[in-house]
Amino acid sequence: MKVINLTPNTIKVINNKKELLAQFEPSGTLAIARVNPPREVGKIGNIPIGTAVTFDGVENLPEPQEGVMYIVSPLEGRAVKDRTDVLIPEITIMTPREGDVISVRQLLTC
Repeated sequence: MKVINLTPNTIKVINNKKELLAQFEPSGTLAIARVNPPREVGKIGNIPIGTAVTFDGVENLPEPQEGVMYIVSPLEGRAVKDRTDVLIPEITIMTPREGDVISVRQLLTC
């Protein structure tokens, strides 16, 4: 199985003993979610109430290919819930900056 990392970060998968199981370097292509901004639907007093963010696909995400999986950032993963070939790193308590090395215990399906 080929895995292509479409994030700006090196993704390391480690086990409970912190031993490296796999490492995925950035491919140089960055998947980017197309976000539809929230729109105002009302107010409570002077507090605006808006719709939740919705998505209009992901740029730079190739069409599914036999034997290929793609790693994307969690935001992009939310935009492609219907794809079984897309994975996100299990990031629980930090927001990585571009170029950070991310160590995770597993990759998650979208």
